[in-house]
Amino acid sequence: MDTYGFDGVDLDWEYPVDSDRGGRAVDFANFPKWMERLKSTLDSSKKGLTITISASYWYLQHFDIKSLAKSIEFFNVMSYDLHGVWDQDKKWTGSFLNAHTNVTEIDLALDLLWRNDIDPGQSCMEPGCTFSSGGKKGDCSRETGILLNSEIDTIIEKLKITPQLFRKEAVKVATWGDQWVAYDDEETFKLKSAFAQSRCLDGLMIWAISHDTKDAKYNKILGNVALRSIDTTKEDVNVVVDISNDQCKWTNCKQTCPKGWVAMPRSDPGARKGELMLDETGCYGGVHTFCCPSSAILPTCGWYGHHNGNCDSTCPENTIEIGSLNKDCKNKQKYQAGCCTYNSESMQLYNTCEWGKYPNCDDQTGCSKPLELIASSYSGSGSSKCDWLVNKMGEEYGISQRKYCCDTSDKEAKFENCKTYSHLGPQPTGEPEGYCRSGCPDGKVRVAMDEQPIECDAGRISTCCDATSVTKSPRENPKIHEFEDAMKEFMKDPICSNPGPVLSKRSLAIGDFDTLSMDTSGNASQTHALLARAKDNGSIKAAEVLFMIIAKAGTDKLLTRLNKIWNDAVCKKFPNLCQPGLVDVIVTTDHYKREGPKATAHDVICHMNNWDARIEWYNGKGDGSQLLTCSSDECVIEEDGACRYSDGDPEKEISSPAQNSKSLSRRSHEHHHAHFHQRSKRAGRSTRVVELPNGEIVTYTRMAYDDNSSTGELDPIRDDALLHVDRDDCSNTQLRRIRAEPVNPNDPNRRRTRWENEHLVDPSRLDAFIRDAARGELPSGTVSRFGEVTASFFRAAQTMPLGLNVPPLRGGANHAQLWDRVSECFGSRENRGNFVFLIAEINYVKGKLMQFSDPIRRDRWKKLCQDFNNASSREKILGRMRNSLSNTHYLNRRVAPDVNTRLTNIVNDVETQLRHAQNLWNANHPNDQTRIADFWREWAIDQFDHLVAHTRTWAGDLIAEMRRWWGVSTHSQAADVLEVLNTLEAELATIHVDTTRFRQPPP
Repeated sequence: MDTYGFDGVDLDWEYPVDSDRGGRAVDFANFPKWMERLKSTLDSSKKGLTITISASYWYLQHFDIKSLAKSIEFFNVMSYDLHGVWDQDKKWTGSFLNAHTNVTEIDLALDLLWRNDIDPGQSCMEPGCTFSSGGKKGDCSRETGILLNSEIDTIIEKLKITPQLFRKEAVKVATWGDQWVAYDDEETFKLKSAFAQSRCLDGLMIWAISHDTKDAKYNKILGNVALRSIDTTKEDVNVVVDISNDQCKWTNCKQTCPKGWVAMPRSDPGARKGELMLDETGCYGGVHTFCCPSSAILPTCGWYGHHNGNCDSTCPENTIEIGSLNKDCKNKQKYQAGCCTYNSESMQLYNTCEWGKYPNCDDQTGCSKPLELIASSYSGSGSSKCDWLVNKMGEEYGISQRKYCCDTSDKEAKFENCKTYSHLGPQPTGEPEGYCRSGCPDGKVRVAMDEQPIECDAGRISTCCDATSVTKSPRENPKIHEFEDAMKEFMKDPICSNPGPVLSKRSLAIGDFDTLSMDTSGNASQTHALLARAKDNGSIKAAEVLFMIIAKAGTDKLLTRLNKIWNDAVCKKFPNLCQPGLVDVIVTTDHYKREGPKATAHDVICHMNNWDARIEWYNGKGDGSQLLTCSSDECVIEEDGACRYSDGDPEKEISSPAQNSKSLSRRSHEHHHAHFHQRSKRAGRSTRVVELPNGEIVTYTRMAYDDNSSTGELDPIRDDALLHVDRDDCSNTQLRRIRAEPVNPNDPNRRRTRWENEHLVDPSRLDAFIRDAARGELPSGTVSRFGEVTASFFRAAQTMPLGLNVPPLRGGANHAQLWDRVSECFGSRENRGNFVFLIAEINYVKGKLMQFSDPIRRDRWKKLCQDFNNASSREKILGRMRNSLSNTHYLNRRVAPDVNTRLTNIVNDVETQLRHAQNLWNANHPNDQTRIADFWREWAIDQFDHLVAHTRTWAGDLIAEMRRWWGVSTHSQAADVLEVLNTLEAELATIHVDTTRFRQPPP
């Protein structure tokens, strides 16, 4: 919470006590106790605590509202999802059509809070119509009974539906065919906002922002309803710059003017030639000098009103008092005034102030509005002397103080933070006891000096203030020249200096393009090429220019100027990237609609050649052969339905692991699987025989599972398939969720997109684990710190009784043999929850890399790399490198489908079974202990660390080989290829597999 700046915790328990949701009866009493302890902990760090409660009677009755209220700041009431598919056949709700945000029901639920008298017997509202099932899935939401706002809008527009408003309930309802949906729009937002205010609710929260339209329609509506303003400020050709104006000021005693400042000359009639504005008051040797910044117009200053000792403190017209002297005045309450003209910016603040009544200083008790008192001084600006205070007996009993009053209403032109100082400035020689020094801190301006402070026996104290003086000055936007220079520099060699994926692609912030690329923490050996490009060549600013043009992040004048800057730099080399026209095409592309303006601008700058060719084709020029794409599917569908990949000599490819293993250890060679099984045969149940190093045999069953052809057409697992975000784009390694359509057995097309129901941990890795455990070595070849697992354990484990308390398996299978139970954890027809449908071409590369084999053999690199006239050769290289990076994104994915959680489930489930067996064995064999579960923990993490290392080695070497040939090629797509290599190389340095939720090895 501290790391990311969260100010509190909101707990949403769905739901205590309710057994259908995992609750227990003790929850009612325990929840308030827990909240009390949590509040105590959070209070120590000044963090807030809230809880979320349901507006449903059925759930709300199980919250001890009165006790909970003592420990939390407020309740969040979930006044949505009151009804849905989950109501079907439920006792208290029934299969009735009811809006999920019905105000009538919300009001009833809130009454439970106000009365604190929950009645569990209350039922729902009177039914309208019954429903038989959830509504059809939307194209984007892909979930029964849920439609996004954007999908609802599309349906209403497409089918010309007139929704019905239920004003009392504050919901809109749309119906078509046998479909029914309740939703909110501007009308219902207003009704709900009014209702919330009438019921003392202080805010609005709409679930969920991801349901909105692309133009943020509902977010904007909510902003209007909630009276939230939207900032539409745009950058312009000219900008107003705040210029800070230093104010003239007195130096401390014995100090000269700082560098860049001028000692002001006297210009009064009594001044001698070259005489400066000096004041020895309060110095005890030495003088104060009045100085002004040389960058501003200098004022005219002087000492006025001496009159041969008959002093007069009146300043000439258009001047203002800045100091005072009375040493040569006959009347000690008279003084000469130091005065300066105030038409200079360096005298601006003095002109906002005035001295109060004198010499009867206490006749003035304060300042007249709008002036405020910022200083009081017996001696005024230095040498005036207020009258002493006299009682009714005519006795003097104290001093009065003169008031210095200033207008502080302008936050950009005022004296502020005024304080008195008594011990600053140089220490005078022979300083008497109790002497106060009259200096000010650096940066502050003296406005008053007092000779009668209580704490001083001699000297003076000064009142010193911060001088805030800012003027607005219109200037040409400095970014314009930055952009011009950057574009010229970039076009000398248009290769972007920060290739790789954009992390914050949706942000509209301007000026952060130097930080929008990937995290560059990675293997040092893989980042040397990046370091060579670390110095920006103008590409970062070039991306910002294009972003501003695409997003229209500026006034019309600025955009006109930016378009000219762009065209002047780009059009000669890339004629299809000129404005107008470029953005018109960009905003129609899937890349823009999916990634947004920032990521698109970055992608264009990093792939200028590719986008030039792409837009040429979009504009109807050429036959598409100029495009570099990676969308061709190499999968060949065999007669039995298998998806087959090869490099032209499949038997050689899959039987020669040693050729595939440059830079890998001896042990890694042995891990290459000797038979990459055909997909149709993977689904069947089979017996596996693993030979240990000592010649003994371990036998287990590899479980059957449903492959693509045997997975039902309506099986929900098909809704969570993963495919490239853009299959055409060789540099885009990201994945997107899509529905995997089943195989059509009558489809004559033998090359097309194919899906595979994929094991996240290839079952063949169990063979490798058993062999490694017997050796005590990890996939990387490192010796395990837990040592080898003895042959006696492997021998006994195949028949060892596992007892009645054996940990259950997902899916309900209950095998008697340990290795069968472990095999079950990898996935089966019963244990289906951790499978994922994945595009076959990525799964092929994943299968190779999981075995530490090369997706393209090294002995084929030279032939493929120099095969300039064969598009399939370069697409195969680029495509498989892209897929090797996509594999790590796949394994790290935490959004639907949550692949990393499923991967973690498998690894931890295996550990659970091995831990049980380890504990049983060790309890019965004190002299022959095993640590096979600990070994698995270490082995599993090393498996994926080594997968990353092998991916970096293989892809990094192949990039270097490809660049060696294409870097000197004159082929029309050479520049495109090099752009893709730069992007893949940059991302390669960042790849990892997240194993942080695997159970970690013990110390």
